[in-house]
Amino acid sequence: MKRELVVALCAALLVVSSPQSGSAQDNLRALQRQARIACAEDQARFCSQMLPGGGRIIGCINEHADKLSQRCFQAMTAWGLFVANAIKACLPDAERLCPHLPPGRPRQRNCLLQNADRLSKPCLEALFGDEPFNGRP
Repeated sequence: MKRELVVALCAALLVVSSPQSGSAQDNLRALQRQARIACAEDQARFCSQMLPGGGRIIGCINEHADKLSQRCFQAMTAWGLFVANAIKACLPDAERLCPHLPPGRPRQRNCLLQNADRLSKPCLEALFGDEPFNGRP
């Protein structure tokens, strides 16, 4: 169960990690920073030979989900839930505005950001927080 949760959350983390605005960006960055700090020992123990980039570190941590420290697991869970909420809120918009792009990939995320003026209120709130959208994602 623990492994499946981390798998789902880590997949979600790869989707929404682009620049945003307002409090949502602040929350996401804080959660990312907390996860990096909380998982530093786990990363050193399990993934020290892994080159960063392309989601390889997250993938490595995911492979060792059943061995993660409680602190790392909780930080990854908080970060993943924040991202998963944004994905859930924006899924209808992605299907409507970017149906030709594979879900959860950077090109779809960029498509959503390019269409920010056409996003639903739930998606805007998930991506940009309580700050009014200013036309510059």
